[in-house]
Amino acid sequence: MSADSRARRPGFGRLGLALVVAAVASLVILVPGASANFTLAKCQGSTADGRGASFQDDAQVSVFEPNFRTLPLWCGPTAPDITYDPAGSGAGRRALGERGSGNPQGLRDPNIRFGATDEGPNATQRSQMELGPTVNPDGTGGDLTPTDNGQLRVIPVAQGSIAIAVNFPNGCAVPNTSPQATDPGTAHIRFFAEGTAWENAFAGDPSVDRWGELLPTIVGTTKTTTQCQNVLVKRVVRCDSSGTTFEFKKWLAEANPARGWAALGNVVWPNDAGTTVTVRAAPPTCSAPFAGNGPQADKLKATDGGIAYLVLGDARDDAFFRSAGADDKYWVKVRNGDPSTTTGSLREPTKDQVVTDGTTKGADCELTFYNGVPGGGEPTLGDWSGATADRSTGPYPLCSLTYMLAFDDNADVYGNTPAEEAEARTVFDYLTSAVHPSGQAKLKTKDYAKLPSVAPQNLRGLAAQAVTRINWATP
Repeated sequence: MSADSRARRPGFGRLGLALVVAAVASLVILVPGASANFTLAKCQGSTADGRGASFQDDAQVSVFEPNFRTLPLWCGPTAPDITYDPAGSGAGRRALGERGSGNPQGLRDPNIRFGATDEGPNATQRSQMELGPTVNPDGTGGDLTPTDNGQLRVIPVAQGSIAIAVNFPNGCAVPNTSPQATDPGTAHIRFFAEGTAWENAFAGDPSVDRWGELLPTIVGTTKTTTQCQNVLVKRVVRCDSSGTTFEFKKWLAEANPARGWAALGNVVWPNDAGTTVTVRAAPPTCSAPFAGNGPQADKLKATDGGIAYLVLGDARDDAFFRSAGADDKYWVKVRNGDPSTTTGSLREPTKDQVVTDGTTKGADCELTFYNGVPGGGEPTLGDWSGATADRSTGPYPLCSLTYMLAFDDNADVYGNTPAEEAEARTVFDYLTSAVHPSGQAKLKTKDYAKLPSVAPQNLRGLAAQAVTRINWATP
């Protein structure tokens, strides 16, 4: 990223026919620089702006854009600028026209040309973005401008882990003899997350609203054991519409389908009152610089007795790995497989299963299989809201896909002008480089995992095929 691009970038800082077999990959390998009807040559576009998932922040800034600026495959140091605003998945979809409380008319942001989300859009959200603004400001009256309708691609670009992290109550510990102990022989024993008990805790269920109910073997070290047993479990949650929240709630719903997680709004939590009140990262309002995974991790560090769900990179950035025996801020192991059972294996969110240092190791997601991937000849035009790894029996179970959103033809959506073509050309080139093996190979360095590219699920090939569909001024 150029110095100019960094200066202008808002919030610069941290961050089903699911079987697309390997044989298909040979048919969809993206040719670097394919023209796709553009009159402009590769790398001859102009600055393009994106907005969306904070989960993608490090991937955009530290992986995809540097790869875009390499030679000989891509554009080199003179590449057009890419700016990215990590305002959250909801903000990314709203920028392209999704309706809701923040954008009831479905207006598209005139400056944003690609979105990013960890929450795959459902059919309604896709339709809203494809149709654009409604006649009336309250979202009624039908399509205001049918001439600006466009076909939207939901393109997976990476995957990552969601870590369940804790700020263990001060003066307390899990004893070495506890059935929940996973680090025997150290001064402060780490433990693991069973789906049902932790679903109750994140739901603020009165049966598990104290640490003694979540971990019955908790004892005092400087506090009394009774005091430790009575420490309230504080849920540190996102204040903004978040794809990370969306994916984490899928895991909670698998552990307890009867809770009604699917019917809750993105920022809504059960029992959000009284002693079970949640702690949000940005009271009393939610806006930059408070929205995102980074502020949530910061809030957890400041909340003794807190639990949270953090993107692996942010968890590591805020030292929620295990650095020493007495460290009481860390992520916990999670049992894979069906979270409503006690079968399966305990897994760390990091690829090599080592948590005793802060070295970037990548997410334990490379072998993840996603259920609910849309089928058909053009899966990236389908409904990705049901894609989930929650019952994965191989790697870490809390893995999540993250997506870029782009229209097939920006001439239809934003107007057929030379300036618009220059932005669209850059979006095409940038997406091409991001899903190419050269971009995917670098994701591990920032605690992501590359898309699977072999049988039984070739999502990288599927993403590359989708990018070839992006055109300019097509009939």
